[in-house]
Amino acid sequence: MKKILVVVIAVAMMLTMVLAGCSPAAADTSGASSDSGAASSESAAAADAPEGAFVSKEQPAFVGDPEETYYLMTFLNGYDFWVSYYEGFMDAARQLGVNTKYMGAATAEIDEQVRVFEQIIAEEPAGIMVNPTDGDPFVTQAQKCNELGIPLVCGENKIPESEITMWIMHNEDLQTGKALERISEALGGSGQIAMLTTPGQENLDVRDAAFRKNVEEDYPGIEIVFEANTQHDNVKGAADTHQIANSYPDVKYIFCDNPDAAMGAVTAIQEGGYDIKVLTFDTNANVLDFIKEGKLDAAIMPDPYVFGYMGLMALYMDKHDLWDPMWDYKLEGGRPQFEIPLLNPGCTVVTAENVDAFYPDKYKEARQSGGYDIEAKDLTNPELPGAWEK
Repeated sequence: MKKILVVVIAVAMMLTMVLAGCSPAAADTSGASSDSGAASSESAAAADAPEGAFVSKEQPAFVGDPEETYYLMTFLNGYDFWVSYYEGFMDAARQLGVNTKYMGAATAEIDEQVRVFEQIIAEEPAGIMVNPTDGDPFVTQAQKCNELGIPLVCGENKIPESEITMWIMHNEDLQTGKALERISEALGGSGQIAMLTTPGQENLDVRDAAFRKNVEEDYPGIEIVFEANTQHDNVKGAADTHQIANSYPDVKYIFCDNPDAAMGAVTAIQEGGYDIKVLTFDTNANVLDFIKEGKLDAAIMPDPYVFGYMGLMALYMDKHDLWDPMWDYKLEGGRPQFEIPLLNPGCTVVTAENVDAFYPDKYKEARQSGGYDIEAKDLTNPELPGAWEK
C-alpha cells in the first residue's frame, strides 16, 4: 500500500510540473454560466490543444484556488534549516495555484509549539505541515484537525493516535555516516571523541543512535568516551566542552547534533585554546562564519527543500480527495496515510572549501524570495520552475 501511494504522489508531482506551464486563464471556468457557455469554453480549449492531447471538461485537478491556504509550522522560528524547507513548500503551492503561510514557535519549548499549532488550527486552513520536537503533546490538537477535516503532514517527529496523511523523516544512517567519514579522516582513523546531544527530541534521538551505531559497526578505531545532554543551549555547550577538555584530554573531536551546541563548543575551544575539532548538523550564519574562519571543522547540511515540496503535495491531494487506493484506509473509514521514514533529500559536508554556497540569503536573493515573511502568491519570479503565465 505504501509503495502504491509513493508512486501516486510521484506521478502527481510530474503532472503538476506539466500543468504549471499553462495559463490559469485557460483553466478558468468561472465565466461558464450555462451549459452552452461551458461547451463553448471546452471547444475553445480543444481548439488550442495539441493534436491528440487530453482536454479537461472541468478545471483540472491540479489547478487550485489561490484563496486556499496551507500552513508550514515549525519550532525555532526563523531557524536557517527551514529556509529551503519553506521555499519547497511555496514552490509546490504556487505550481498548484494555491497559497501558503509560515508560522513557528520562537523556541523549542513544547508548550509554545502547541500554542502556535492551536493558533493555526483556529484559522481553519486547507492543510498543515507540522514539525514538532515531540509528537506526543500534539495528539489532542491533531485529533481536532481530523474532526475538522484539515489534512496533516508530519516532518521528522510523528504525532501518534491521529490520522496523518504523510510522515517524512531524514535518512540519519546515511547522514551520520557522512559525518563519520569526515571525523575519521581528521583523526587518521582512530581516536577518542565526545558527543553533545539533545535527548527527548525524537528526530535527534534517532540521529544520535544512528551515529553510535555507525561508530560501533564501521569505525572500530574511534571511541566515544563522553556524552552530554546539551540541548539547544550554547552556554551549556560551552560548559560541557570545558568539562570534556579537562576530564578527557585525549578527546580530539566533538560531534554535535545541533548547531546551538556547536556554537558553545567553539566558544569554549577558543577560550581554552583546546586542540579539538567540532562537527555539527545543520547550518546558520554563525556556523558558516565559523567554518570559513577555521573555528569549526565542518557541518552536515541536508537539503530539506523536497520535504516541504512533498509535504504540500500530500496535503493538496488529501484535501482534494485525489487518492484512490484499492483498499487500506477505505476499509476502516479513515484518511489515506503513508510514511517515508528514510528519505535522503541530499546532504552535503559543508567545509571551508564550499561554505559560500550555503548562506541562505544568497539562495533567497537568487529566487527573489522574502523567505518566511511572504506567501506563495508573492513568489512572482518568472525564472522559478513551473512559473505560471500571468
